[in-house]
Amino acid sequence: MTVLSLSSGTLPSLGPERFDALLNAFEGRKILVVGDLMLDEYVWGHTSRVSPEAPVLVLDVQRTTHGLGGAANVARNVGRMGAEVTLAGVVGADPGADRLLASLRENGCSTEGVVIDQDRPTTVKTRVVVQNQQIVRIDRETREAVRGKTLERLSALVGASISSVDGVILSDYAKGTLTDRLVSAIIKKAKEHRVPLAANLKPPRVDAFRGATLLTLNLAEAERAWRHPVGDEADLRRCGQALRKRLACKGLLITRGGDGVVLFTAAGEPLVIPAQRVQVFDVTGAGDTVIGAAAMALSCGATCGEAAAIGNLAGNIKVAKIGAATVDRDEIRTFAMKAYPETSCHEHSSRRGPRLRAAA
Repeated sequence: MTVLSLSSGTLPSLGPERFDALLNAFEGRKILVVGDLMLDEYVWGHTSRVSPEAPVLVLDVQRTTHGLGGAANVARNVGRMGAEVTLAGVVGADPGADRLLASLRENGCSTEGVVIDQDRPTTVKTRVVVQNQQIVRIDRETREAVRGKTLERLSALVGASISSVDGVILSDYAKGTLTDRLVSAIIKKAKEHRVPLAANLKPPRVDAFRGATLLTLNLAEAERAWRHPVGDEADLRRCGQALRKRLACKGLLITRGGDGVVLFTAAGEPLVIPAQRVQVFDVTGAGDTVIGAAAMALSCGATCGEAAAIGNLAGNIKVAKIGAATVDRDEIRTFAMKAYPETSCHEHSSRRGPRLRAAA
């Protein structure tokens, strides 16, 4: 894949006062997160011998740890940023669900919207790590769409929550929770109550998300949704503009890893926000951090451009951490001041932010 570089043109700025006001407004925002819940399991060990049963290494397990993945990690992120989080999704009746729900409660997330389905397993992704190197991942899950009484109960719980929240995040990992019918109903209700809704998508099933406030895709996912390869700047422009129009969203955010993000709106020229130079340790969960921070900003009245700028900053911080780590507001402030030293932010207190480029 060619490294793409778009020019963003002249854009209004997100000044220190506006930046600081948005971050301060994160505190106490009520956010509903709906999507695929996952438990991340890590089996840590070392190997020093070959099995006599087969030509494979024997793993001596030292410890096993657990973390939150998928929509659960999104919920944990927005909670760390100051939100009051309600999480909705589906788990099985198994030990994985027990660990996941306990961890969510420990992280301050309400689990009233989580439905237990006796016939589905909780999605568990087990990563075997030897000397800090992952050697295999074991997935225990079903990708069948949620249906029947489970879907009805989930729909009722979500529908009853939307009128009382400041923002909604749909976190789709193609595990069956976000059915087309459920997504369409959530977007319709969010519009009725004028609640901003952000979603990360998993192609090729993206059209159900039509009408959302902000949609995010990584570059590979954008290619799949567009059904054409993206090889140069012109392709990226056509891809982003076509998808934004097709999905009728206010903003379409395409993330490009080390090349930053590109936001497409109806305004015309795309907004290009480059990534800051950081040492990348782990991209796991970076998309969860970006959508979480961007959705928080939208819930505080930010434009899509302002939300994209703040989401990009949060994503830059996350990739410098190992595992599905979280990012808080103070980290965003500190990182922004270092990333934009040309601003006069040193004249402000430590709670002030930088001058960021953002769309109107």
